[in-house]
Amino acid sequence: MSYSSLVDSGRITIAKLINDNLDFYLGFGELPSNYADTWDIDENVPSYIAKKIENENIVRSNSSDIDYLTNKDVHSVLEVTSNPVSSLGVLNSIINIVGTPGTQGNIQVVVTPGGFSGSETLNFSNGVLTAIIENNVTTRQQLANLLMTSPLIQSATVISNPNTVFTVGIGSDNVYLVGGKDLVIYTENTDFKIGYIDNSDNIPLGAIKWIGTIKPSNDQTYIVDYWYKDILSNQTGLLQAFGFKKAVSKTYVIEDLNGSIKANDKKWSISLVPTKHLALMFFIDNLDIPDGKVIRQFGLFTGIVPNTGFDPSHFYTVDQITNLGSLMVIDNLAPYKHETINSEQITIVLSL
Repeated sequence: MSYSSLVDSGRITIAKLINDNLDFYLGFGELPSNYADTWDIDENVPSYIAKKIENENIVRSNSSDIDYLTNKDVHSVLEVTSNPVSSLGVLNSIINIVGTPGTQGNIQVVVTPGGFSGSETLNFSNGVLTAIIENNVTTRQQLANLLMTSPLIQSATVISNPNTVFTVGIGSDNVYLVGGKDLVIYTENTDFKIGYIDNSDNIPLGAIKWIGTIKPSNDQTYIVDYWYKDILSNQTGLLQAFGFKKAVSKTYVIEDLNGSIKANDKKWSISLVPTKHLALMFFIDNLDIPDGKVIRQFGLFTGIVPNTGFDPSHFYTVDQITNLGSLMVIDNLAPYKHETINSEQITIVLSL
């Protein structure tokens, strides 16, 4: 027996074991909503599709003008923004104050003595937040609570002795909130450039290079929204499965130019003896899949364990499957829309 004959004999044996012992399910897949450029009905399957990463936080590098994204194969950048930074201050060494992010240190808190009980007020004018309290009556905690009623103040925390009466004496005590930064939206090719796979700027792949004078300060966090290239040939499962159907028949076949079975872009005929080609037939009832549902992926599964209580011809949704078993084959399709007016038979030939 020649080597090729021996190999074919082994493949036929495996096909027979599979046919005798395994049930097959066809999984149907669509694309999740965070994929941008789903290929159209009339298009061939692309090599990749763009998947969005939302709000990746990058800490600005101290040592260079280059930072790196998690996914190197960048498709396109949607937006780059700085993370607003709160302004900080300490009032008379007794209250820690944090301004709302984006205040840019342009708030001066001024505390002046009030003249009578119950006169605590808070006013904002010309960049100055003024608290009027009751001298020798208002406690430190009451003043902190008063400051917190302003949307400009993120937190006001008494350092110690919250019930001690706040005594301002004659005149005003004040604090400038410092260190805050506004949200900034950066512009590609003006403030930064991206290392795309086909760029000519010698920027490392997946890197952000700051090229302008407007950029985050060292160690400041900024936020990047971008799409990266998800290579379809690297997929190890359906991107978003929505249903499964059990094969109604398994049949040995041989390739035949005049055969009546069409599958895998070839024609096949039924074989009465085991071969290394196994035709799996799935019947999709017209009501199994919602009308207009776009199918972009098939997955061939074995070992699926469905929930009990369903007829074997049932179209199982994902939540009706106890165990997904093993994925044998995945196929990215030229997408098509299911029409409930028609039932259809899908045949896949598994060649070993």
